[in-house]
Amino acid sequence: MRFRPFLWLTIVSLPALLVLVGLGSWQLQRLQWKNDLIASFESRAAGAAIAVPATDAELDDVEFRRLALVGTFQHDKEVFLTGRTYEGNAGFHIVTPFQLDDGRIMVADHATVQLQSGMQKALEPTSANDEVQIDILATETADEYWERSDLFNTSIDIAYTQPALDGLARVLEKWVAHFLPLAVSVSPMVKIEDEAWLWNIGLDAEATKILNDLDRGDEVDEPGLRRILCLFKLETDNGFVAEMAGKPVYLGLAMDEAGVVRMKPQNVLVNLPVSDPS
Repeated sequence: MRFRPFLWLTIVSLPALLVLVGLGSWQLQRLQWKNDLIASFESRAAGAAIAVPATDAELDDVEFRRLALVGTFQHDKEVFLTGRTYEGNAGFHIVTPFQLDDGRIMVADHATVQLQSGMQKALEPTSANDEVQIDILATETADEYWERSDLFNTSIDIAYTQPALDGLARVLEKWVAHFLPLAVSVSPMVKIEDEAWLWNIGLDAEATKILNDLDRGDEVDEPGLRRILCLFKLETDNGFVAEMAGKPVYLGLAMDEAGVVRMKPQNVLVNLPVSDPS
């Protein structure tokens, strides 16, 4: 008895065989790529921390690398975030700005700063300003947040155009969407240039006062303007009262004269010009 394959079966099987061989080759190439990526991550993550690169540096040069900060913590500009809990206890989350030697500003958790500074002074007593090393949470190390979120031992760059400021804008969008039937977009701004400025909301008492003064045309001195830390433009396609249809709402966050910020995001919820859904 002789075996004679069907012609149609042969025609169908040959392309399928070629596809399977191609997929197998692709899997082997992908395995090699993944092994190379893991090796690169392990070698770079285990290496010594490097200095913070310039803002225009290539991300590939610092991918998976630990970064070291050299500068001074600005305790007079600490930010108090309200409504935070830790192990069931309510209180404030204190964030301390950190100024690099080149003038850039970072923010880090106050308790972490004090702990590291205290340990450093215990080992090497000095009267110099607090100088400690804290890893930077950047785009290429963002995945580390989930492992370290409860340790508060990373810092972020809050300069305009940096991811941290955009991150705050995204949080504000989700905050509004969670409580109000309103889809908004929030974008950071350097300054407000709008002759038809109609509505503003301060994310804290100091920003509310400064923005209201500017809106009325009252003079705000230079120290007052410097206390504004962040400006945002909030927009929506629908849901505002008729006179605000198609117009933006400007948001601001500021510190007081002592350099303290007490952010109240609920200000956005109760002050947006939302139309009556009925």
